Amino acid sequence: MIVLAILPNDWMAVGLLVYSFAFLFPAREWHTVDGVSNACLLIMSLRNSMFARDEMQTFQVSLRGFYDYISYMVFFPGLLTGPVYNVKDWTQALEDDEHGLDVTEIKNRLYRAVVWAAVFITALKFFPMDFMLTEQFTLYPILLRCVYITLATYYSFGARCFAGWYVSEAGLAAIGIKARNTDYWGPERANT
Repeated sequence: MIVLAILPNDWMAVGLLVYSFAFLFPAREWHTVDGVSNACLLIMSLRNSMFARDEMQTFQVSLRGFYDYISYMVFFPGLLTGPVYNVKDWTQALEDDEHGLDVTEIKNRLYRAVVWAAVFITALKFFPMDFMLTEQFTLYPILLRCVYITLATYYSFGARCFAGWYVSEAGLAAIGIKARNTDYWGPERANT
């Protein structure tokens, strides 16, 4: 992201295109990639390619377009390694005879959902995304801007996603399906 932030405008599209495909190799090499993640990787690559093509035609990057796209790029990779239940895991869980109401698991997941909801509200209040579109934002050092972009986008979008995910896991626990490997306070780190 720092490299993208310091690239000259006429090289921005090339940087975005390289970023999209450079992300594919480590994502496939070191993470479990199922069908849903494959689809996400394909969507991200196509989206980045279309954006790069459009920018190459004009060789102009508007401030708003740049930050909108950086927001997308910072947030989207977090979804690619998310805890997606594949069909095999889901059917095995449903066929498991040990279905019982786990109140501790439900409380645990709801507690995490409340914490992530609080993080989401805090990020919206103290790191508003609209501030990135002001001229005042461009006066700050590049490193500080990168940190702000990360905090504003990741926690504005990611925390909302995590809160929803933990609510859904609480629902699964209520019907007797225990969540797997998502005790990291960030379900995108789960390896299900």
